[in-house]
Amino acid sequence: LPMMNVVSFAISCPVVGMAQGALDCFEESLRGKSGPGRTADSVSIQMRFAEASAETEAARVTTFYNLKELLERSARGESMSVREFTGYQRNRIFAARLAVQAITRLFEVGGAHSVYASQALQRYFRDAVIASHHTSLNWDNILEQYGSVALRG
Repeated sequence: LPMMNVVSFAISCPVVGMAQGALDCFEESLRGKSGPGRTADSVSIQMRFAEASAETEAARVTTFYNLKELLERSARGESMSVREFTGYQRNRIFAARLAVQAITRLFEVGGAHSVYASQALQRYFRDAVIASHHTSLNWDNILEQYGSVALRG
């Protein structure tokens, strides 16, 4: 089992964790608050929160499933094809992309105060966006690799 496949989770897993942290932070900041503006009563904010929640859960499930599969295969001493290898990488990167989308969605509806350095949501947003630029999370490269392997053989 290529060690790089497992080690690359060291970049993507924290991004998924950041999405959960941002979701928890956002929920805590609005739970029980009502009134005009960006509050818990806003249908738009409720919808963005629900969507970010779905993205975060999908990212977490994909990440855990991928990692579990890789570790089980490794324990059995199984090798993998190039297509399988690139498929795991594609799924790992996609999960990180979902996590960044979730955080961005929350940041965009978090209000102007979200940009202050004292706000946890801006920290999650900043850190996730920066992490998403790591070479191991390059979406275009893995799409090209997977597509080429899958369609050309």
